Amino acid sequence: MPKSIEDIDRQIAALKEQKKRQQAQIAQKKREGLRSCKELIGEEVVNAFDNWTSIDLDLFAMYISEHADEIVTSCSTSETDLDDALKRNKQFAKKHKKTRKKTNDRDEPESDSDSSEQDDTQVDSYAVPYGAY
Repeated sequence: MPKSIEDIDRQIAALKEQKKRQQAQIAQKKREGLRSCKELIGEEVVNAFDNWTSIDLDLFAMYISEHADEIVTSCSTSETDLDDALKRNKQFAKKHKKTRKKTNDRDEPESDSDSSEQDDTQVDSYAVPYGAY
């Protein structure tokens, strides 16, 4: 039995809505994956220093900029699929979880039972996107 034009229009509208939801889900996965990657890279950089307060961000940004081609060549993979990248992020995070915990424990300030002041120098657990400062 042939469908009416109204039925076809409803079906088209439903498919457009489904496409919109799927695109939103993909965009959300991309944002979360990028945020995760930035956090993981940021932690690796901070862990390379004895003390995060000694990092000169301007010098570091200049160094990264000057060595960008070398870094990209040395550290890129041919796998660019979103799901593969998310999987790599997750595997890396799991593999390096113990190392990060040891580093975080080392960086924790010793508590001073006589002092009621709070240490405001701790960094939030998320990375600031490059260029946002």
